[in-house]
Amino acid sequence: MRFKGIIQNPVGLFFCLLFLSTGFWGCASVKHNTSSSAEAPAIFSQKSVASLKQIDETPPALTYGSDIQGQEPALNIHQRVSTTLPPSRGPETPLKASSEDTNPPKEVGLPTTEKKKREEKPLFDIPIVMNPLVENFVHYYQTTGRRQFSIWLARSERYIPMMRKVLKDHGLPTDLVYLAMIESGFNPRAYSNRRASGPWQFISGTGRKYGLRVNYWIDERRDPEKSTIAAARYLKDLYDQFESWHLAAAAYNCGEGKLSRAIKRYKTEDYWQLIRHHYLKRETRAYVPQMIAAALIAKEPEKYGFKNIQYQEPLKYEKALVPGGVPLRDIARACHCEEQTLRMLNPELVRRCTPPYTKHFIVKIPQGTQNTLAMNMNKLRSVVKLTPNGWIQTHTVRRGDTLYGISLKYKVRVSDVRYLNHISGSLLRIGQRLLIPAGRSRRYKATAQRHRHHVRKAKLSSRRSKIRTAQRTSQGRRYKEIVYVVRKGDNLWSIARSFNIHVRDICKLNPHVSRYTLLRPRDRLKLRVPMAKLSSVPILTSQAVQ
Repeated sequence: MRFKGIIQNPVGLFFCLLFLSTGFWGCASVKHNTSSSAEAPAIFSQKSVASLKQIDETPPALTYGSDIQGQEPALNIHQRVSTTLPPSRGPETPLKASSEDTNPPKEVGLPTTEKKKREEKPLFDIPIVMNPLVENFVHYYQTTGRRQFSIWLARSERYIPMMRKVLKDHGLPTDLVYLAMIESGFNPRAYSNRRASGPWQFISGTGRKYGLRVNYWIDERRDPEKSTIAAARYLKDLYDQFESWHLAAAAYNCGEGKLSRAIKRYKTEDYWQLIRHHYLKRETRAYVPQMIAAALIAKEPEKYGFKNIQYQEPLKYEKALVPGGVPLRDIARACHCEEQTLRMLNPELVRRCTPPYTKHFIVKIPQGTQNTLAMNMNKLRSVVKLTPNGWIQTHTVRRGDTLYGISLKYKVRVSDVRYLNHISGSLLRIGQRLLIPAGRSRRYKATAQRHRHHVRKAKLSSRRSKIRTAQRTSQGRRYKEIVYVVRKGDNLWSIARSFNIHVRDICKLNPHVSRYTLLRPRDRLKLRVPMAKLSSVPILTSQAVQ
């Protein structure tokens, strides 16, 4: 009602129109001159102008997909570039950028998680193929063979550093060490039913071909360092022949001749094609997949569930020259270490004694004990020396022999006989050959010569007595040679008893017959029978004598 009265009054109507016109033009001037606070109309206070100026000068927050006049072009959400925000010019708190903008990855288009996976992925220098055969072996090692593979992993760190260095020096892939893992599980004393020995499972012929000594005293196939050098040379020759690490590994298992014949038969040099046929043995067909599975697990054991593996420390040793024929227990005493440690460092010494045929022999001793050994070197004495019968005296066990009696016979200690022959108790087998240490005392040589003299004299006297006895019996008795026809139920013992002769006499007259020969009816035997016996058995002799 009040507004209606103002409109009806002419004076009020005039002031209303004036107010409306003034406000219209003021709004128009504000719209066109917001960028300059100096031209602002007087209707705005100074405080309003200052706040407007602050809003214009404050940098806007970066938003993806919008353009702002006077700023950088808008960023695309798929681009990852380094952006630095200018500092705030006003008294307000500066704008904070997200961590994604302040510390972006350096590689364009690669997320951080994928980059970490790429960096942590293990590298192989042998060809790795994933197929059902490899996956089956991975599953086997994770389940059935888990306990055994855990032992292999724990033992691997003791030998892998040294083996990798040897393979690298020969220009071979260092991941070939996993071939030794599936061959022996890094066990230097591993011995197969095919008489292959050592961590690389060399047979004696191949080992000797590549410089490994194998004899009664020493087996260098068990030496981890020497056998690795021989394996590197052998694998290099196989790769030069087949030009494929898969084929070289297969030939290492079955032999280069067998693999060459398989390649000629099936006209392919692809290992995965060859194993489809049954010419190669099952062991060879599974050899390369087994090696690849072992390499995959050994590189990332935790990924495949092998956790808390207590790895053994790498071997640390020194080399020293000792005399030949010295037991390891004497060397251990001179080094002030345990004998078991020396046996672990020198698995090639089969008899736990340095070879007696060499003046000096290189043994491995624990690190830091070389000076101690040098101080006690004069205490080392050779147990095994040269004897007239060879480097050592041997004894074949007979019925009634004991260790104590043998030690008295050869003037040696029972402990030495046990040590050199790996005997823990006192049980001996008939026919067993014992190693008797020689040279423990100076009296041994004279005792042995005296013993041999008495043996020869006893043999000569017994031979003379037998000749005299035979002469006396031949003079007192008369013999006649007959031919006896074997009847049903006869044997050599019954025939000899019937004619009062010995079975050995029958065997001498009949070379084709021995005491174990089975006689058959109507067989003919030549017999030398006393004349008195022939007369006492008329019925038997009448049928036998011809």
